[in-house]
Amino acid sequence: MHNREIFQRSIETDTVTFDQDFCDNHADFKPRHFVLPAVSDNGSGMSEETILFIEDDTILQEMTRTMLNRPDYKVIPAKTPGEALRAAQNLVGNIDLIITDVVMPEMNGKELAALIQSTLPVDKLLYMSGCTANIIEQQCLLDAGTHFIEKPNFSGL
Repeated sequence: MHNREIFQRSIETDTVTFDQDFCDNHADFKPRHFVLPAVSDNGSGMSEETILFIEDDTILQEMTRTMLNRPDYKVIPAKTPGEALRAAQNLVGNIDLIITDVVMPEMNGKELAALIQSTLPVDKLLYMSGCTANIIEQQCLLDAGTHFIEKPNFSGL
Protein backbone atom coordinates (compact mmCIF):
# COMPACT_ATOMS: atom_id res chain seq x y z
CA MET A 1 0.00 0.00 0.00
CA HIS A 2 1.28 3.44 -0.95
CA ASN A 3 1.01 6.28 1.51
CA ARG A 4 -0.27 9.16 -0.60
CA GLU A 5 -1.01 12.62 0.71
CA ILE A 6 -4.21 14.14 -0.63
CA PHE A 7 -4.49 17.88 -0.90
CA GLN A 8 -6.92 20.38 -2.30
CA ARG A 9 -6.30 23.77 -3.87
CA SER A 10 -8.86 26.44 -4.57
CA ILE A 11 -8.83 29.60 -6.63
CA GLU A 12 -11.14 32.40 -5.54
CA THR A 13 -11.67 35.95 -6.74
CA ASP A 14 -13.05 39.10 -5.19
CA THR A 15 -13.27 42.76 -6.21
CA VAL A 16 -11.08 45.28 -4.40
CA THR A 17 -11.36 49.07 -4.65
CA PHE A 18 -8.51 51.50 -4.20
CA ASP A 19 -10.32 54.64 -3.03
CA GLN A 20 -9.05 58.21 -3.20
CA ASP A 21 -7.74 58.14 0.41
CA PHE A 22 -5.57 55.12 -0.36
CA CYS A 23 -4.33 56.65 -3.62
CA ASP A 24 -3.48 59.94 -1.93
CA ASN A 25 -0.95 58.00 0.18
CA HIS A 26 0.35 55.81 -2.70
CA ALA A 27 1.54 57.97 -5.61
CA ASP A 28 1.59 55.17 -8.20
CA PHE A 29 -2.05 54.18 -7.65
CA LYS A 30 -5.25 55.60 -9.14
CA PRO A 31 -8.76 54.98 -7.79
CA ARG A 32 -9.91 51.74 -9.45
CA HIS A 33 -11.70 48.46 -8.95
CA PHE A 34 -9.53 45.33 -9.26
CA VAL A 35 -10.02 41.60 -9.32
CA LEU A 36 -8.30 40.00 -6.34
CA PRO A 37 -7.24 36.42 -7.10
CA ALA A 38 -6.45 34.15 -4.15
CA VAL A 39 -4.98 30.66 -4.27
CA SER A 40 -5.28 28.49 -1.17
CA ASP A 41 -4.98 24.88 -0.08
CA ASN A 42 -5.94 22.66 2.85
CA GLY A 43 -2.45 22.92 4.36
CA SER A 44 -0.96 19.66 3.13
CA GLY A 45 0.24 20.32 -0.36
CA MET A 46 1.77 23.70 -1.00
CA SER A 47 5.47 23.65 -0.23
CA GLU A 48 6.39 26.25 -2.83
CA GLU A 49 4.00 26.71 -5.70
CA THR A 50 5.31 28.23 -8.92
CA ILE A 51 2.89 30.72 -10.47
CA LEU A 52 3.56 32.18 -13.91
CA PHE A 53 1.54 35.40 -14.17
CA ILE A 54 1.21 37.09 -17.58
CA GLU A 55 -0.42 40.53 -17.64
CA ASP A 56 0.52 43.63 -19.65
CA ASP A 57 -1.21 46.15 -17.36
CA THR A 58 1.60 47.26 -15.05
CA ILE A 59 -0.63 48.27 -12.14
CA LEU A 60 -2.68 45.07 -12.24
CA GLN A 61 0.47 42.96 -12.56
CA GLU A 62 2.19 44.65 -9.63
CA MET A 63 -0.89 44.53 -7.44
CA THR A 64 -1.47 40.82 -8.13
CA ARG A 65 2.20 39.98 -7.64
CA THR A 66 2.13 41.83 -4.31
CA MET A 67 -0.99 39.92 -3.21
CA LEU A 68 0.61 36.60 -4.13
CA ASN A 69 3.93 37.47 -2.47
CA ARG A 70 3.99 34.75 0.18
CA PRO A 71 6.70 32.32 1.29
CA ASP A 72 4.85 29.38 -0.29
CA TYR A 73 4.51 31.02 -3.74
CA LYS A 74 7.19 31.66 -6.30
CA VAL A 75 5.60 34.24 -8.59
CA ILE A 76 7.16 34.73 -12.00
CA PRO A 77 5.72 37.87 -13.64
CA ALA A 78 5.74 38.47 -17.39
CA LYS A 79 4.30 41.37 -19.39
CA THR A 80 4.31 39.63 -22.78
CA PRO A 81 4.01 36.10 -24.14
CA GLY A 82 7.66 36.31 -25.21
CA GLU A 83 8.74 37.10 -21.64
CA ALA A 84 6.59 34.24 -20.35
CA LEU A 85 8.12 31.75 -22.82
CA ARG A 86 11.66 32.82 -21.87
CA ALA A 87 10.82 32.50 -18.17
CA ALA A 88 9.35 29.03 -18.72
CA GLN A 89 12.44 27.93 -20.68
CA ASN A 90 14.69 29.01 -17.82
CA LEU A 91 12.54 27.38 -15.15
CA VAL A 92 13.74 24.24 -13.40
CA GLY A 93 10.72 22.16 -12.41
CA ASN A 94 7.10 22.54 -13.28
CA ILE A 95 4.53 25.34 -13.17
CA ASP A 96 1.75 24.85 -10.64
CA LEU A 97 -0.45 27.65 -11.95
CA ILE A 98 -0.48 29.87 -15.02
CA ILE A 99 -2.58 33.02 -14.72
CA THR A 100 -2.68 34.66 -18.13
CA ASP A 101 -4.48 37.37 -19.97
CA VAL A 102 -6.42 36.04 -22.95
CA VAL A 103 -5.93 38.90 -25.42
CA MET A 104 -2.30 39.91 -25.94
CA PRO A 105 -0.31 41.39 -28.84
CA GLU A 106 2.02 38.48 -29.70
CA MET A 107 -0.44 35.60 -29.27
CA ASN A 108 -3.50 34.80 -27.21
CA GLY A 109 -3.40 33.18 -23.78
CA LYS A 110 -4.63 29.80 -25.05
CA GLU A 111 -1.81 29.61 -27.62
CA LEU A 112 0.73 30.69 -24.99
CA ALA A 113 -0.44 28.07 -22.48
CA ALA A 114 -0.29 25.35 -25.17
CA LEU A 115 3.31 26.29 -26.03
CA ILE A 116 4.37 26.24 -22.39
CA GLN A 117 2.55 22.94 -21.76
CA SER A 118 4.38 21.36 -24.69
CA THR A 119 7.66 21.67 -22.77
CA LEU A 120 6.72 21.84 -19.07
CA PRO A 121 4.14 20.22 -16.83
CA VAL A 122 1.45 22.74 -15.85
CA ASP A 123 -0.98 21.80 -13.10
CA LYS A 124 -3.65 24.51 -13.45
CA LEU A 125 -4.59 27.31 -15.86
CA LEU A 126 -6.58 30.45 -15.07
CA TYR A 127 -7.41 32.82 -17.90
CA MET A 128 -8.50 36.43 -17.46
CA SER A 129 -9.70 39.18 -19.74
CA GLY A 130 -11.46 42.50 -19.79
CA CYS A 131 -13.92 40.87 -22.22
CA THR A 132 -16.81 38.81 -20.90
CA ALA A 133 -16.70 35.02 -20.95
CA ASN A 134 -19.40 35.00 -23.65
CA ILE A 135 -17.35 37.19 -25.98
CA ILE A 136 -14.23 35.11 -25.36
CA GLU A 137 -16.13 31.89 -26.18
CA GLN A 138 -17.85 33.41 -29.25
CA GLN A 139 -14.47 34.43 -30.67
CA CYS A 140 -13.19 30.89 -29.94
CA LEU A 141 -10.34 32.22 -27.81
CA LEU A 142 -11.12 29.69 -25.06
CA ASP A 143 -13.07 26.47 -24.83
CA ALA A 144 -16.32 26.30 -22.89
CA GLY A 145 -15.75 25.31 -19.26
CA THR A 146 -12.25 26.82 -19.09
CA HIS A 147 -11.31 28.49 -15.78
CA PHE A 148 -11.83 32.19 -16.50
CA ILE A 149 -12.19 35.43 -14.56
CA GLU A 150 -13.16 38.83 -15.91
CA LYS A 151 -10.88 41.74 -15.23
CA PRO A 152 -12.62 44.89 -13.98
CA ASN A 153 -13.74 47.56 -16.45
CA PHE A 154 -12.04 50.86 -15.66
CA SER A 155 -13.66 52.90 -18.45
CA GLY A 156 -16.11 54.55 -16.04
CA LEU A 157 -13.41 55.87 -13.70
